[in-house]
Amino acid sequence: MDDAASSPSAEAAPTVLVWHPAIRAMAWICRWTWWSLCLSFVVGAVEAEWLPNFRLGETCARALMILAWIAALYLPLDFAHGLVYRYRRLFEGTGRRIWPLVLRSFAVVAVPYAGIVAIALHYLGASLSSLRDLGVLPLGHFEPHGVVGQVIAVLAAAGLAALLWQACAIEWRKHRNVVMSLGTRRLLRGYALMTLMRLRQNRRDFFEQAPLISNVRACVFAVVVHEWARGTGMANALVVLVLLNSILRTADELCPPLWLFLGRSTFEGYRLFTTLQHTWRKPCVNLLDRASDEWFKYYLHWKESWRRAGSRLAFLPTNPKGSRAYSIRPRGDLWVQAAWNFMDFVPVVVIDGRTGSVHIDDEIVWAVTGGILGKVWLVCADDGDVPALRSAADWVATDHVNMPVDWLEAVSARVVTEAELRDRDWDAILLSSAIGDAAPTSQ
Repeated sequence: MDDAASSPSAEAAPTVLVWHPAIRAMAWICRWTWWSLCLSFVVGAVEAEWLPNFRLGETCARALMILAWIAALYLPLDFAHGLVYRYRRLFEGTGRRIWPLVLRSFAVVAVPYAGIVAIALHYLGASLSSLRDLGVLPLGHFEPHGVVGQVIAVLAAAGLAALLWQACAIEWRKHRNVVMSLGTRRLLRGYALMTLMRLRQNRRDFFEQAPLISNVRACVFAVVVHEWARGTGMANALVVLVLLNSILRTADELCPPLWLFLGRSTFEGYRLFTTLQHTWRKPCVNLLDRASDEWFKYYLHWKESWRRAGSRLAFLPTNPKGSRAYSIRPRGDLWVQAAWNFMDFVPVVVIDGRTGSVHIDDEIVWAVTGGILGKVWLVCADDGDVPALRSAADWVATDHVNMPVDWLEAVSARVVTEAELRDRDWDAILLSSAIGDAAPTSQ
């Protein structure tokens, strides 16, 4: 036995809980099942023209059919994604010649698969018809009565209207700034990129932020609110406000970012990102881990600072691991593609170089080899030390990575302290990044 490993003074390695793939698959299935029930509830309410009776059996049967359709569509989509990835690796590019091969291979499998699925869904629908008269839940009994119900509905509508008016103004300014900085073409490309990234997040964020997927919960809430406020004169107004709130939240989550923050998920990393976010006040994203202990420590520190400042919002209960519009948490196998796509899109990239890691080494190398170093800012410590740059240089020297001769000098020219970056005007940063991005690289 190794004495060093068995000594009491040896530092214990942190243990990370890794779920079995079968358990993760069951968690996804449970989430999709609940989402199918919600969608079936909304469809049933719309088809019944807001009737006050909710048919439990019909809703469950429709939910099972929706779940079957999702499972049937997942396999061919996953197969198509695998084909594209395979031919891109095979031909080392994304040329047009791979698409005929992808379509041909996909058609060979998809045609017989579609026939089998059509027959299976037909017999499944026939077997589920017996569930349609399972039971009826009288939602109409939950209607408000008297003056109390009227007052609650009016106050709820007034509060939601005030919040949504402010949200509309904020979203208008945010999207206007993005259009002025990126232009219409890059804005549309940013919407597509953000939609793709939201769909590639982990399970929790996927169902809370993915377009159309996350809006189903608001639709269910709108149905319940409509039935609760039936006959009060505020039913339609409350439904419109709830749905508008969901649309504004989706618009906020799909707003293209103007700058990207990369670094390790440490207390100082979260603090630096929050400081720059509040200083520049521009749409941004980061790829930090909100499920880490460091984030929880910073969250408690942030809440305490708000409480000491006398803010009443600090006493509101919030979930530190809940979804944030500025946070992207792609699944582990898609992190590399997400990081590179954002680095290539945004006008400004901020990398926290005060701590080194394998991911930060990759990001620095990508910035140099990808020709986007001109829009990257590498944050150093107050004394000018950049551990991330030393780590990247050691990795390049050890693995013999093909890099330009003067890449260290080029990266060093993009090193700034936190105070220097924070005190710079956003327009000057954006202009400097645009000039640097257009300048020829040392390659």
